[in-house]
Formats: sequence, structure tokens, C-alpha cells
Amino acid sequence: MTPESTIAALPSLPPARIDALLRHRWGRLVVPSLLDLLFIALIGWLFMSSGPHGWQSLLADADVGWHIRTGEYILDHHQVPHQDLYSFSKPGAPWFAWEWLSDVIDALLFRWAGLKGVVLAAGVLIALFATFLIDAVLQEKLVWASFWLGAVILPIKPHWAFALAMPLLLGRYRFFLQLLLGAVFAYLIVAGTTILAGGFEYGIRQYQDYLGFLTRLTRDYPWWGPDKPFLGYNHSIMQIVLYYLGVSAANMRLATLLKLILLLPLGWIGLKFLRNPIKKAGSEVPETALALVFAFYLGAFIWLDMVWELSLGVVIFAYLLATSEQRWMRVLLWIVFGPYALLDIWRLISYLGFGDRVLYQGAYVLTDPLLYIPWIMILLLVFYAILLSKLNRLSVKPV
Repeated sequence: MTPESTIAALPSLPPARIDALLRHRWGRLVVPSLLDLLFIALIGWLFMSSGPHGWQSLLADADVGWHIRTGEYILDHHQVPHQDLYSFSKPGAPWFAWEWLSDVIDALLFRWAGLKGVVLAAGVLIALFATFLIDAVLQEKLVWASFWLGAVILPIKPHWAFALAMPLLLGRYRFFLQLLLGAVFAYLIVAGTTILAGGFEYGIRQYQDYLGFLTRLTRDYPWWGPDKPFLGYNHSIMQIVLYYLGVSAANMRLATLLKLILLLPLGWIGLKFLRNPIKKAGSEVPETALALVFAFYLGAFIWLDMVWELSLGVVIFAYLLATSEQRWMRVLLWIVFGPYALLDIWRLISYLGFGDRVLYQGAYVLTDPLLYIPWIMILLLVFYAILLSKLNRLSVKPV
């Protein structure tokens, strides 16, 4: 039986019965939506990947340990610490646990299920936040979109602010302005509450130090140059240029110029949408809205100097595979994404075959091609180019 006849032989529900099913409360619960699939894909991506973008990255931050210990201190003493509990050089210095609530949650999870519980909760929350934010913006739910963007996303992942651009590019100017003001208001509430809790002078100084850290980040980052044994997992434009050409101020400027050149087409596409607005909510033009979301998401990582996260990669791959009409484009997607998806199996086989001999500094598998080839950036740029081509077409004839 051919695939076409197989599909034709499958039973199907008429549209009227499908609509009736979806109108029923229990029917909506059992029929998954695109956002349900997005959430599942994010969970799967985080926990099926053993690379620097998977669940291991949730413990790569050395702050996890002291967050748990601070939470245990709060649980044991029933108060939030106002003095440094951990510093060797400045014991007892003024300090406030800004993340005291999450510290308590981490401590409870650790006492209940160990580090596995902490990782599981973090993965679920990341997937939920991303899903809720995109849903709220697509559906133009102002209060929820403002909350997720301003109170949750911006304080922890500011590069996700690209979601704010979607209603603007779709011509939903009123919702864009409302969302902008709502997000700023929500962020100020969070920042103001934090400053009041920790003390005004100390809180302001912490924000100033954080902004100073961001301005010095690229300059002070320990970049890998040609003297290193391999490129590593940081496949940003900056790191690639400095690894092959050497660490210098001139090469840093060259990398910045390359990033600007790569982002120019995205800016041009944005201008086309502004000049020819669709004036429809994202839920009415889902293909266009999702293409904008994914393109700006990838654009943010092109600009960032540390490419450690591509959590939406599997979702973007599935979206492009489903919406690409040309066969050669689908083949290209498989060529760039297939090997990347199979690398986890290769790492496992390498470790089973060679043991610790294949590890370098405990974090790098020496047989991993990602250490030597900037495949993550190659994958990102292929997705980015296909999305720009699609958006160029949709800007003239939106779907």
C-alpha cells in the first residue's frame, strides 16, 4: 500500500465533529495545541540533550550550590540573611538574598529529591515561561504578556525581549504600546520591591554594578585564542573570530562588524513589515508570527557573545520542516540538524568506549566534533537564512 493510499484509508473526523469536540471542555484537554507541542519540545530538548544546551547546563552555573544553602539557612532560621554567609575575604559584609523565594524553593526541592529535583523544576519552569510568553503575545493577552515579559523574563533572560517586537511588526500598534508600558511597569515593580527589601542604597549599587558588569563582559571575558587546543562550545561570532584570528581589540571590532552585517537583513525585513503592516493579531497569522519570533530569537543569539543556549532549536527545526515547500530546503534542514541531534549518542558511545581518557577538564568530550567545528553557529545561520527568506515572502503576501 502506498503512503498516499495509507493516508486516505485512515479514518477522519468531519470538520463539524472536530469543532464540536474542541468546544467541549474535555475535548480541549485531550487534543494538544501547538503551544502544548512547544512546551513538550522544550522539555524534551532540555532533558534529552547532554550537551551544553541540555539539562547539564542547568547546573553549570556555580551559583546553584549557594542558592540551595541560602534557602536552607532561611528554612532553618526563619529569616532572610542580611550579611554575607560565604565570603572568605569579607565575612559578615552587608548582603541581601535577592532571590530568597527561589532559594527556599531550591532548598525544598533539594531536600525532597536532591539535585535531580532542582534540575527538573528548572527545566519545567523554563519551558513554561517561554510557552506562556509566546501564547500571551500571540493571543494579545495584555496583563499576562506584561507579567511574563516584565516580571519574569526580563530579569532572568533579557534577550527574550524580542517578543515585544512581534506586535509592532504585525501592525498592532496599540497592543505594542500597551505591552511596552505594561512590561516596564511590571519590571519596575519587581525592581522597586527588591530595592526596598534590600535597602535603597545597597539596591541601587547592585544594579549599577550589574550594568557595569554587562558593559565589561565582552572585554573581560576569557576568550579562547589559537593557543587553545580547540574552539570549545562557545560558538558565538566573537569567539569564532578570536579563536581563528587571535585575541585582540581589532579582531573584536571585526567580529562586531560581522554581527552587524548579519543582522542587516533582519532589520530590512523589519522595515518591510513596518511599511506594509498586516494589522492582524499573531493568532490570526500564526506562520508569519512564529517566523518573526524565531527570526528575532536567532538574531538575539547572533548578537550575543556567548552562544550557550539554543533551547528552541528543535521547535524551529520542526516549524521550518513543516512549512518549507521546496524539497531541497527540507533536505538542507536535515543535513544541518540531523548530525547535531545525533551528537549526544556519539558522546555516549565515545565515553563507553574510552572512559575518562576521552574527557578534557571534565567538561569536554575530545571526540565531540562541536569542539572543533562551530556547528551550532552554522545551524543557527542556516535556520536564520531560511526564516529571512520566508519572512521576505510573507511580508508581501502574509499567510
